[in-house]
Amino acid sequence: MVQSLQQKKIMNLEPIHQNVTVNVKYNVYLTTGLFNFKNPLLARFIAGKNADQPKQVLAIVDEELLRTWCRLLWQLDCYSKLYSNMFTLICKPLVVPKEEVKTYIHWREQFHKLIEPVKLEQECYLLAIGGQNVLTLADYLVTSTYRQINLIRVPVTLMAPNYLGIGERNQTSKTIKNINNFTLPYTVFNDFAFIKKMDETEWRSSIIEAIRLALMLDADFFEFLAENISALVARDVDIMQQAVHRYAKSCLTHFSTNSNPYIIRNFNPFDFGDWSISKLEKLTNRLHSSEALAIGIALNSTYSYLIGMLSRLEWQKILKILVVLSFDLYVPELAQQADKLKNSSQSQISSTTEEKDGLSLKLAQRIGKGTEVYEVNLSLYRQAIIMVQEFVENNPKLVITPTTKKNFKHRLYESKPSRIQSVAIGYNVG
Repeated sequence: MVQSLQQKKIMNLEPIHQNVTVNVKYNVYLTTGLFNFKNPLLARFIAGKNADQPKQVLAIVDEELLRTWCRLLWQLDCYSKLYSNMFTLICKPLVVPKEEVKTYIHWREQFHKLIEPVKLEQECYLLAIGGQNVLTLADYLVTSTYRQINLIRVPVTLMAPNYLGIGERNQTSKTIKNINNFTLPYTVFNDFAFIKKMDETEWRSSIIEAIRLALMLDADFFEFLAENISALVARDVDIMQQAVHRYAKSCLTHFSTNSNPYIIRNFNPFDFGDWSISKLEKLTNRLHSSEALAIGIALNSTYSYLIGMLSRLEWQKILKILVVLSFDLYVPELAQQADKLKNSSQSQISSTTEEKDGLSLKLAQRIGKGTEVYEVNLSLYRQAIIMVQEFVENNPKLVITPTTKKNFKHRLYESKPSRIQSVAIGYNVG
């Protein structure tokens, strides 16, 4: 009997292969005064085409934002009452303190307590207003619930990535590592009203973020920044609005043309300069992240020049922009690092792409074209440190004060600023 069963012909059924294409319609809106009573953009978007009944909205707000926008909660409440025929707030906004922003498990429990007693309709929204940490927390909250909730992001850091929150969920930890995405937000609103409230540090941080992305992805955007760098330093609001618009467009273009739009790990332009930043954080604890990023861009661009990627003209143009922004591109601790590299027995450090925490250095192959390398020539990197030091000594930074802004004439290029209108950028990702 057993033998007869063994002699039976084994049947292998033909496998089934199916390709599934997901088409995602994605919009980023740019406006001024998102919660202004005379601006119905947000309310109309939430209401959508099917406006038979008001949509349900829960808001989460960054407490740090309330320091400069003390009337934001009142304005949001009044806005919801004015447009109550389009949407309603199901409860008071969740206000996330700075010291608690990374206690993800705690806020997940709070979030679930709020939404479980409520009979949520099919179309409901979480409105997240704040910096990157609060937006990432909102991504986590939406992903952690079994209910379908649409996430609307309102970043207050104007040069924040406009397409998705990047992070990896870790249930055993209260923190989240920025590696993979949770979910795509339903849409993003950039409010130009935040520009006027930005302090000098935030302003310069926005510009350096724009330079970072332009060097990696968009040569035309970099030329725009170079032509208008003096106006940006002098806090020209019109030029900054154009910079925010072009930054968002570059983000979405990268997102929509990526081989896998949901995973940007293959080449993440926002990692440019981070390798140097991590080293600088160990050397000194006094640098702001934007200052460390400027040094990282200067060092990596100089190294790119030394290995033949960037031309001398491109290298000088990059460093001149950073000098005009009044960033300190050289700190004394770099001299100590240069001495360590000189006395090192290693000629280079390297890793493979398969190594989880191995070296991955983003470089500008040319302006507007980034690449990734997995080894660094230590002798050349030491030379890059020395070259940056010499460049700084020969090109002292230009300090802009309130009294000199009106008479500020220093320009890399001459250009005329133009005004940008409120627009929406839309992409279909298939």
